[in-house]
Amino acid sequence: MRASLRDPVLQAELVAEGSVAVPVLDAEAVAALLADLQSLRPADGFAPTARDGLLNHHVTLLDRDVDYRRATHAMLVRHFQPAIDRLLDRHRVVASNFHVKQPGDGSFPSHQNWPVLPLDQTSVTIWCALVDADEENGTLHVVPRSHKLLPHVEGPAVRSYFDSFRPQIARYMKPLPARAGHGHVFDDSVIHGSPANRSQRSRIAVQVICVPEEAQPIFFHPCGERFEIIAAESDFYVEQSARELTERRPGWRSLGFVENRNRPIDEAEFRQRLGLPPDPAAAPAHEAAPAAPSAPPTLGERLRATAARWAQALRG
Repeated sequence: MRASLRDPVLQAELVAEGSVAVPVLDAEAVAALLADLQSLRPADGFAPTARDGLLNHHVTLLDRDVDYRRATHAMLVRHFQPAIDRLLDRHRVVASNFHVKQPGDGSFPSHQNWPVLPLDQTSVTIWCALVDADEENGTLHVVPRSHKLLPHVEGPAVRSYFDSFRPQIARYMKPLPARAGHGHVFDDSVIHGSPANRSQRSRIAVQVICVPEEAQPIFFHPCGERFEIIAAESDFYVEQSARELTERRPGWRSLGFVENRNRPIDEAEFRQRLGLPPDPAAAPAHEAAPAAPSAPPTLGERLRATAARWAQALRG
């Protein structure tokens, strides 16, 4: 498989664990990026609320302002390209986000990143803290070794394969603290998320999703028993917000179709695939079903509900 990291020791850890800690930006570079951040004006003011029906922390991809998304992507590519060239083996940025959690808010449910390459290829995220990140202010958490467990496609209208035991996923999550300028490279198929910021200061981090230079980035659009494969260079995510990715759009360039191999699993199978011993508390889904909470709505379902509320407000 094509290596992601230049350093063979770090690459081996990435392959084995799904993530690896790395220094990304020095103190001067962090200060310069934080200064540039002050010039940006997202539609949500870096402080979205539950009224938006999405996440209660700021993520660039979810912001409605396309000019802000353009400016952010250009800024993050400029600031991170030296680190990408140093850490990764001939990779480029295909998507990027600021993640800003205001005090007392900002939990991010466990998920896999939407795949931007065929499932037999690997894209990676560089996640970098711009302020010291720890468990109190909602640092990144991952499920070690959870990458490549299943050929599953998660997306704006596609549920996670672990939805039947989502409340139990916290048992498997490991916090990844990082000092400002430090962070983690992780396989985009690893399960990750983060709790709310319980500190008194904003928690600011950056995510850049990178693919090999020669790769064709794609977007998986669900079509029943198949996924349509859509060409998706960086402008695909810059020019369209997540709200606009839930339905097929006329300007998309199709690269064909692949079988939808997604399937849900129960906690017992999850543990087995992680190489963990059986746990009596990890009941199979069919046994636990009567007591299981209903699955949370997908991002697509939340986006459509939000659009309906906006339309009702405009009519009223």
